[in-house]
Amino acid sequence: MGRLEGLHLLGAAKGMILKGDVVLLQQPLRPQSPGAGVIRQIHPVKADGIKGCGGHGHRTCWASLHRGGHGPCSPTPMNIVLLNAGDWCDASVAVLHDRRATHIREVLKAQVGDSLRVGLLGGACGQGQIEAIDADGVRLRVDLNTAPPGRHPYDIVLALPRPKMLRRMLRQCAEFGVNHLHLIHSARVEKSYWQSPLLHPDRLNEALLAGLERARDTIAPVVHLHRRYRPFVEDGLPGLCAGRPCWIADIDAPISLAETPPGPAMVMIGPEGGFVPFEVQLAASVGARPVGLGERILSVDTALVKVLARPVVQRLAMGLTLALLLSPVVGAQAQMDPHQHHHHEPMPVMDHSAHMHDVGPAGSTYDLRWIDGMVQHHTGALRMSEFVFDIGAPGVGSLAKAIWRDQAQEIKAMGQWRKAWYPEAPVHPVALRPGGDPDAMADLIRMSPAQIEAMQMMASGPTRENRVTWFLEGMLQHHGGALIMAHDALNKSRNITIRRLARDIIVAQRSEIIQLRRMLQHDGLNKPEYNAYDRFFSLN
Repeated sequence: MGRLEGLHLLGAAKGMILKGDVVLLQQPLRPQSPGAGVIRQIHPVKADGIKGCGGHGHRTCWASLHRGGHGPCSPTPMNIVLLNAGDWCDASVAVLHDRRATHIREVLKAQVGDSLRVGLLGGACGQGQIEAIDADGVRLRVDLNTAPPGRHPYDIVLALPRPKMLRRMLRQCAEFGVNHLHLIHSARVEKSYWQSPLLHPDRLNEALLAGLERARDTIAPVVHLHRRYRPFVEDGLPGLCAGRPCWIADIDAPISLAETPPGPAMVMIGPEGGFVPFEVQLAASVGARPVGLGERILSVDTALVKVLARPVVQRLAMGLTLALLLSPVVGAQAQMDPHQHHHHEPMPVMDHSAHMHDVGPAGSTYDLRWIDGMVQHHTGALRMSEFVFDIGAPGVGSLAKAIWRDQAQEIKAMGQWRKAWYPEAPVHPVALRPGGDPDAMADLIRMSPAQIEAMQMMASGPTRENRVTWFLEGMLQHHGGALIMAHDALNKSRNITIRRLARDIIVAQRSEIIQLRRMLQHDGLNKPEYNAYDRFFSLN
């Protein structure tokens, strides 16, 4: 360890660093100098006192402070300024008065005219230009024009960890883009953990927002609390896992998570010490399959990161393999057809004849049944869109992201309506019992896995070679199903909110159907079935 004779501090760091502190340097001050030193002198300076590599004749360096193992003194990075509904003055202007304004003034040192990355919480991303800034707040001219990052393919079921660890794990789930996080009880979870103030919605949101701000994301994971293991597994897990595999971490499992096929899945992670055998067996009885996370026993937070990183590592490996396989012919193919990445062999249109567009007769439970059906239907659209996020021209990827963003927002809204209007309804999606009373909650049954699969209209997944045509043809039919369900709601629902959403769906998805057809025509595809849903374009 070396010795720092003098350290020049910007004003924001005054009072944070003391003589005797250890500073870790991100770059040495001179070749072969130590990467750490003990501070001997401190020289506070103003921000304008440092020009280039040092206005005082010293090289400028960036350092992180470590004092007694308490970690860096810098705050959590705010790589995006997240806006909410209360920030808007009009459709394009937002005013900030809280910690975000303080961060913009004191950390970013932003000035009038500067542009910042911003995003609408739960919505699109874009740029915000500073129109005014003072001690009272910051005024931004906002343009939201890009979709948020793609979502993680895994939903996570996590045995509730100790509160100190939970905060970090919430942030990690937000950073990776997890859609749903289910916190559950298990035999090795201390009951006192459920009394933690961190489980209060406001505290949960704080931890999730920290992850979103770090990752430049706008869509936070939805956190679900389940205080009893057995009811969650027996009553909730089959519906949550319908149409996708469910993996439960178990040190004695015959296969590892790394050996499982790619794609959407539910992954269950136990507490310190893992799930007890009974818990693994119970989950297996409803369809979960045990998987290992490697030969080492990992702490819960390390296990979570390993699970979340697995799809990322897999995509990198697949990309490298494809690059090696295709490298000898890429140049020749590019010369033959500069748009070859978009042209594929025509695929048969997916058979969705089993899709139940009709959720049953009108009645007091109709809106609940329609919401559950439409949420599952939208979920299928999200999953389909994620297959083509990385496709460029002629706009397939951008269309998929727009569909994902819009339908994710509608899923969130419908979830809030369901909770407010039907607090007594079960957590799992419901359907009307055959011959049941449409006015009776007692005649609602859990939507079967087959019903969920049919409602999502996913069919089998694509290959890398046919995914564009698979998406375009499949989403066209998928939107057609949504039009049918929207008209069903206009005919049967008396709820003004449901009827307004139904009209919005018709307007948005008929426009996207036309766009999908144009993209298919670009590939020389123009089948009669592409026009099968035109009769549902009307709002009547």
